[in-house]
Amino acid sequence: MVDVNPITEVTYKISDYMQGRVRPEEANRLILGVLTIKWINDTKERLGWHIVDSYSWNDIRVHNDRVKDFLMYAARSLEEENYLLKGIFTDYLFKRLQDVDDAGIWMVINNIDRLDLKDYQVAGSFVEWYIRQSNTWGNIMAESQFTSPDIISQLLVELIDVKSKHSLCDICSGVGGTIVEAVKLNPLLMVYGQEMNKDAFYLSKINLLLHGHCNFRMELGDVIKAPALIENGMLLNFDAVVSDLPFNAMKWGYEVAAADKYGRFKYGVTPSMSSEWVFIQHIIAITKETGIAAVVTTRGSLVKTTDEKIRAGIVEDDIIEAVIDLPHKLYEGTSIPVSIIVFNKNKPSERRNKVLMIDASNEFIANNRRTNTLSDEQKRKLLSVFRNGEEIENYSTFIDVAEIRKNGYKLGTINYLKINTLAVGMKNAVKLKDVTKSIFRGVQINSNEIDELQKAPDADYYLLNVGDIQAGQINISSMVKIALKSQRWASLYLLEPGDVVISARGSSIKTAVVDDGMPPTIVAGNLVCIRVNSEKINPYYLKMFLDSPVGHTLLEGVQTGSVIKVLNPKNIEEIPVPLKDIRTQKELANVYVNAKQRYMDIVSNAEKNFKSTIAKIYREMGMD
Repeated sequence: MVDVNPITEVTYKISDYMQGRVRPEEANRLILGVLTIKWINDTKERLGWHIVDSYSWNDIRVHNDRVKDFLMYAARSLEEENYLLKGIFTDYLFKRLQDVDDAGIWMVINNIDRLDLKDYQVAGSFVEWYIRQSNTWGNIMAESQFTSPDIISQLLVELIDVKSKHSLCDICSGVGGTIVEAVKLNPLLMVYGQEMNKDAFYLSKINLLLHGHCNFRMELGDVIKAPALIENGMLLNFDAVVSDLPFNAMKWGYEVAAADKYGRFKYGVTPSMSSEWVFIQHIIAITKETGIAAVVTTRGSLVKTTDEKIRAGIVEDDIIEAVIDLPHKLYEGTSIPVSIIVFNKNKPSERRNKVLMIDASNEFIANNRRTNTLSDEQKRKLLSVFRNGEEIENYSTFIDVAEIRKNGYKLGTINYLKINTLAVGMKNAVKLKDVTKSIFRGVQINSNEIDELQKAPDADYYLLNVGDIQAGQINISSMVKIALKSQRWASLYLLEPGDVVISARGSSIKTAVVDDGMPPTIVAGNLVCIRVNSEKINPYYLKMFLDSPVGHTLLEGVQTGSVIKVLNPKNIEEIPVPLKDIRTQKELANVYVNAKQRYMDIVSNAEKNFKSTIAKIYREMGMD
């Protein structure tokens, strides 16, 4: 990266001076605004900016009277004379210029006047630094919701081979980081973007401009409710589309999408669908018939049951070229795991009717104390595997569309790279549904209802919650007693001896077996009950398997949900289980139960001995 120390030194000097005089956010916008005006003047000849003679930088730096008003006149003049600059000063950088006194403005102008900004690489590197620092300054990027990690932007533009493209669009462009990454590799690229946050929108334009790229069209607005990249009443189409989609957007506009006049959502829309598949359908609609797109989405959206119909249509149209699982903790402020889907409307013949699955989730290095990234070598490996179609054990493989169809159109790589491998390696593997009577989720009941049902005179039933499972066993003493809200609860949710219960929500997986002598107990909605067929499988044998590393991997593979992991009973049914004869199962179960009891006894005795020793020490210290 170009050395920007002279600029950053000036920035810190100005910031120190401004401290206590104006909010940090406004001070930093003023700095960037004045620097941008200086940069426009310094690059006038090379980039062809139109600058009214009376409002040049030389006029600004020597104007002594009402400097605040004059600076705003100069900024407004630049916007009027150069359409690419429209709004960036008056609606963003200098929007609250009145909050800064003339002395502060003079201080900024005098210090920035010393900088030579003719080299646009210097200004471009500075704006990148400025955006990164914005996280600590507390302005619009405080939650990193409009910035993508560098590695994400780099992967997106390289996966779509940006050097060979003429046009590229980012439908949720944020502050323009991914687009800027694209123009670094292809300076002749025509880039487009749309962003609904006004501040991020203006900063994206500044980001492009200070990198010396003027070949763009950026629009402000909601891309689903009001797509703005339109010509002659039709959506513009692009050689390449990239996007780091917003996580779990809630109000994405179902009513608008259901009545869409542009025909973007041919695969369907429902109120309950993941927002990612709404954005993805828009992306598919604006990608040229020979085009390619790369999209970052949450891992949960790849397997969510409510999106199956939409995934099915897209898979059957054979436009998914690859699914790439990335490492966790790539983003500041969230550990949500993400994947990249590569869509290609003109797949090479050798890749048709198949999808390349790449699991790069375990290949990362620490970026800082909070986040991870990929090393250069890990990035090169990922890109090489994608470009060359390499199949590497436990890392990448091609999966036929027929196999994806058989798996309910799930697109998580774990379903194919790990689960299939594990299933093939198992002896006498059967699906869980073939050795169980039923698999069901517990009763959905909120805390207020529990409080009311506890007070009822006929509160004769225990309620088993996930918190009552401790060290792999059910702790009856922590359970509450409730009355049945409906007699149907007894037939639907009453536990039986031999049932295996498993946590239904969260990343931590808990299991327990309901033993003989368990009092009447209703299972709560944060647990899934597996009612085994005792003639085919022993409950403790099943618990041992589910608790094993292989079992955990399989369960993680069928979890859905982007933020909170959820186990769906229907998905659990498909888990493969290595089956022994029932006699061997019972023998192994007895060994497990006896070993577990000995372990618990040892732990209990150790705790008693420790407490006794501590008590003696306290007595010796005179603290009876």
